[in-house]
Amino acid sequence: MSKMTSFNEAFWGTDYLSTSGFDTMVKRVLDGKSLCKDMEGYFKQRAKMEADYSKSLASLSKSLKSRDNIGQLEVSWNALRQEMDVAMKIHADASHFFSQLADETRKFIEEGNSKRKPAEEKMKKCHQVKATNYNKMVTAKKQYNQRCKDSDTAKQNYSLLKTTVTVTAKELDKARNHADKCAEQAAKADNAYQESVKGLEDARIQWEQEMVTASEIFQAMEEERIDFSRDVVWTATNVDSKIAVDIDECCERVRAKLELCDVKDDICSFIERFRTGEARPMAIPYENYYGVVNENHYAEI
Repeated sequence: MSKMTSFNEAFWGTDYLSTSGFDTMVKRVLDGKSLCKDMEGYFKQRAKMEADYSKSLASLSKSLKSRDNIGQLEVSWNALRQEMDVAMKIHADASHFFSQLADETRKFIEEGNSKRKPAEEKMKKCHQVKATNYNKMVTAKKQYNQRCKDSDTAKQNYSLLKTTVTVTAKELDKARNHADKCAEQAAKADNAYQESVKGLEDARIQWEQEMVTASEIFQAMEEERIDFSRDVVWTATNVDSKIAVDIDECCERVRAKLELCDVKDDICSFIERFRTGEARPMAIPYENYYGVVNENHYAEI
């Protein structure tokens, strides 16, 4: 059995007044709209998160002091600070991309509303007209059936009276007039019933045409929504991938600086730049006070 691919073939029903097929399609469209709203909310939150993180990186970068390039470790540290500025821009750009996706999704939802609402309103009106005409037809049919029964009864009574010996001319005329009146009322009821059937069929045809149109509109909307949603989610994952790649490149540049960092080389660089000399202070000897005084006395003599 082949799969059905058309809304126009799958959402009918034999219940004359049922709207289950139409309601099912509308629910699907509204569920799709709800999913798009969730996606819009996700993109908005991601945009805010990326913007907040970018600002946090900017504040952190400003709080970190730049260091003199004494050794390769300081060079690596300064490179890390520089790459933080790059990362800040990466996340700011990501915030912009997610904001664009949120705007695109919002516009798509609005366009969907402008397509769904007119079709939904037309179908509701057509269904109401069909239901009204159906009720009129049911009432007209009941009246028609009753008038036919009344006419048959009146005819039978008239025929019976004609065979009765004791019936008066006045009674016979009255019965004949009543039978004629009932027949006339039955004919009018018949015409009214036929008109109601015709009116109902006209309403049904109009409803069916609008149902076909609505089915085509709703299916086109669903196809567009699925295609659009797939594309924007794909784009969102690409943004995440780009963030990861770009941040990894930042990290790789820092790692490249760190790979040049050697403990002995940094020690030597520090010594070479800030050395104060190799000679150490000499030991200061003990000097006896009295020995110094005697030496000075003999020197004076």
